[in-house]
Amino acid sequence: MLPKISAIAAAAVCAAAAVPAVAAADSLVYVKDGNVFVSAADGSAAKQLTTDGGYESPSQADDGTVVAGRRTEEKCRHPRLLHRMDRGGKLLNPPVETVAVDNSFYIGPLDPKVSPDGKYVAYHYFYTGPIEDETEPKLAWSHSDRNTVNGVLGANKGYMNPSWTQDGRTLAFYSAERTFNVDVQSVGGSTENWFGDDDVKPTLLDGELSAQGDRLAALGNDTIRLYDVPGGPLNAPVFRCAISGFAGKASGPTWSPDGKTLAWGEEDGIHTMRLDDLGACGSAPRSLTIPGGSSPDFGPAAAPVDPAKQTQQHAPGPQPTPAPGPKPTTPKATGPKVTLKGVGSSVRRAALRRGLPVSVTCSTDCTVSATLKLGGRTVAKGSARGSAKRAAKLRLKGRAKKAGRATLTITARGAGGLSTVKRRITLR
Repeated sequence: MLPKISAIAAAAVCAAAAVPAVAAADSLVYVKDGNVFVSAADGSAAKQLTTDGGYESPSQADDGTVVAGRRTEEKCRHPRLLHRMDRGGKLLNPPVETVAVDNSFYIGPLDPKVSPDGKYVAYHYFYTGPIEDETEPKLAWSHSDRNTVNGVLGANKGYMNPSWTQDGRTLAFYSAERTFNVDVQSVGGSTENWFGDDDVKPTLLDGELSAQGDRLAALGNDTIRLYDVPGGPLNAPVFRCAISGFAGKASGPTWSPDGKTLAWGEEDGIHTMRLDDLGACGSAPRSLTIPGGSSPDFGPAAAPVDPAKQTQQHAPGPQPTPAPGPKPTTPKATGPKVTLKGVGSSVRRAALRRGLPVSVTCSTDCTVSATLKLGGRTVAKGSARGSAKRAAKLRLKGRAKKAGRATLTITARGAGGLSTVKRRITLR
């Protein structure tokens, strides 16, 4: 039998004090009254994207594209399709079929999550047919813009509640008690065991890493458990604190892009908490940010403009014709300047298994990801956050089965855009 997160009867015990604002560009997508909304991180300027109802588990890519599941009723069946839309609610392609909608033995896709680059959607599903009646879920992937039969991009039995790491891997939670509660999987199905928490019974479920990869929030023991992850996965997490005292049960924890604010759903709506120090979650102020909302997902795309905060515009009177002058130019968005240290032209493959240290300095605040590819195949990845004053310390972890010439790609995302640096490296 699958474990369930039981409800906590106690009322909220922390005062609903004002939560410090997150960056103005951050936004939340969520469900309210069966439809998808997008708002600023503090719940203001909410914009309704759908009106036909039945929507579940919306999520957003870094560019703001929204993907949500939608459950309908057809001839005593309840099929689900993925709906991919822009920030105005316009469908970008026909609804996507993953599991067979004409087969009532399939239940899903459930808990779909779009990847940061918007290309894929991870989800889980159940099959309850007479030939292979299973109680365990399966985690699978779909293209976000076209029908993808479950299993074509891989499917792993026993996993559920997927979420994404910033470097394009999938965080997967095992559905039953075992040594490893949380694993890291790649599109296609390859799995790396990560960790289990012996203090959680029966298991951890439903969680998310921060974009920087250094914080994890996951549901366990009827709480939201918070972990520091020094160096990112697959390094050992360090438990710091547990949030409790929910209205009903908690669901869907999600981190703001800066990794400092956590949002989650309860029976009365979406709550948020600012966490500069993970260990202080018991005293940190929390707020009911979006009453009646559920299934929140943070993203770095700009929030809607609040009409109440816009300057009142009046009809202009006659204006003199200005003298012609030079045409204004729009400055081109540029990413941060990047300096790469710590990687020579030749690297032992054994260093990748231990974790190859890489130091990246940016001219501005930045989020850095690194990918090492050999023969078109990714053999190591890593990510970190840095600034002009503090270098981003990455640790490239992976495994290369053979030697050869590999390409290291460093991508730094700053306020002005993206910068990319590539270097050829010989693996020996």
